[in-house]
Amino acid sequence: MTGTQSTKPEKSVHVSRRQLIGTVVSSRGQQTVIVEVIHTYQHPVYKKALKKIRRLSVHNPGESLRPGQRVRIEHSRPISKRKHYIVTGVLL
Repeated sequence: MTGTQSTKPEKSVHVSRRQLIGTVVSSRGQQTVIVEVIHTYQHPVYKKALKKIRRLSVHNPGESLRPGQRVRIEHSRPISKRKHYIVTGVLL
C-alpha cells in the first residue's frame, strides 16, 4: 500500500456536565446568586432518610433571578474562587 494514508473518522467529543436543580436563596451579588441544592439519601446502615443541603455560588449573567425561584444549574469551568456553576434555566 504505497501512497495511501489511513484516515480515522473524527470523533465528536461530548462532555456531559453535571446538572442540578435548586432554589435561589440570595441574589445580592453582581452576576452571582446563591442556590440551595437539597440531596436526599438513605443511611446505609440505619436506613433513615437524610438530607444534605449545599449552598452554591452560581454565575447569573442575566441578573434577573429573585429569591424563591427554582433554577437548573450546570457545572462549568471555574469562573472565580467559589463559582463553578452557571444558571442554564428557570423552572416554574
